Amino acid sequence: MSTVVQPAPGQSSTPPLIADFEACVPETFAERMGVVVEWLRIKSLTAELFPGQTRLEVVRDPELADQYYIVMHVTCTGGVEDVVARQMDWINRSIDAAGRKAGFFHVSVEVVPC
Repeated sequence: MSTVVQPAPGQSSTPPLIADFEACVPETFAERMGVVVEWLRIKSLTAELFPGQTRLEVVRDPELADQYYIVMHVTCTGGVEDVVARQMDWINRSIDAAGRKAGFFHVSVEVVPC
């Protein structure tokens, strides 16, 4: 579902500046960047590989001021080898799922005790 927001009287109807991305929800960010299809694939992939809790946010790269990403902060259980294998699987499959647009998506894994 998409929400259309009309500009306030006297405001421009042009898209918001990139600085506004940090206030976006991931779905809005994906729409603005033209990566909705890829976002849906990545979201599904993340849920498959990391079925625990997931927190989503749009973050700005601390070194590249004009670069923003959707980060999926996931929690999972398992041994180091299992967790690293799932993370590597996520990286490889995210490239298949999103192609050149895979760089818009990152995963951050927190291992929690069983």
